[in-house]
Amino acid sequence: MAPVTVNLTVAASLVLPAVSEKAAATKLALTRALSERLRTRLLSEITVDELAEEAGVSRVTFFNYFATKEQALEHVLACRVYEWQCEITASELRGL
Repeated sequence: MAPVTVNLTVAASLVLPAVSEKAAATKLALTRALSERLRTRLLSEITVDELAEEAGVSRVTFFNYFATKEQALEHVLACRVYEWQCEITASELRGL
């Protein structure tokens, strides 16, 4: 059986509550921006302004989706956990 991979886009779409396509895309863009920056920098070194700029939205829009950077981090982590759960399940299914 071929390997199954899940990426942040899929995971984010599955852990987001039912919202408009535009709202989901905006939250995903903010999530991706933070996720990418966390590869090389600490959360304390990342600004809301740069996340908003990367996502193509305003600072105010960031705060429509997340109360704090820490809340955005919680969302990134929830997406990652979902990815890992999918990978574990896929791995278990391959073993059947």
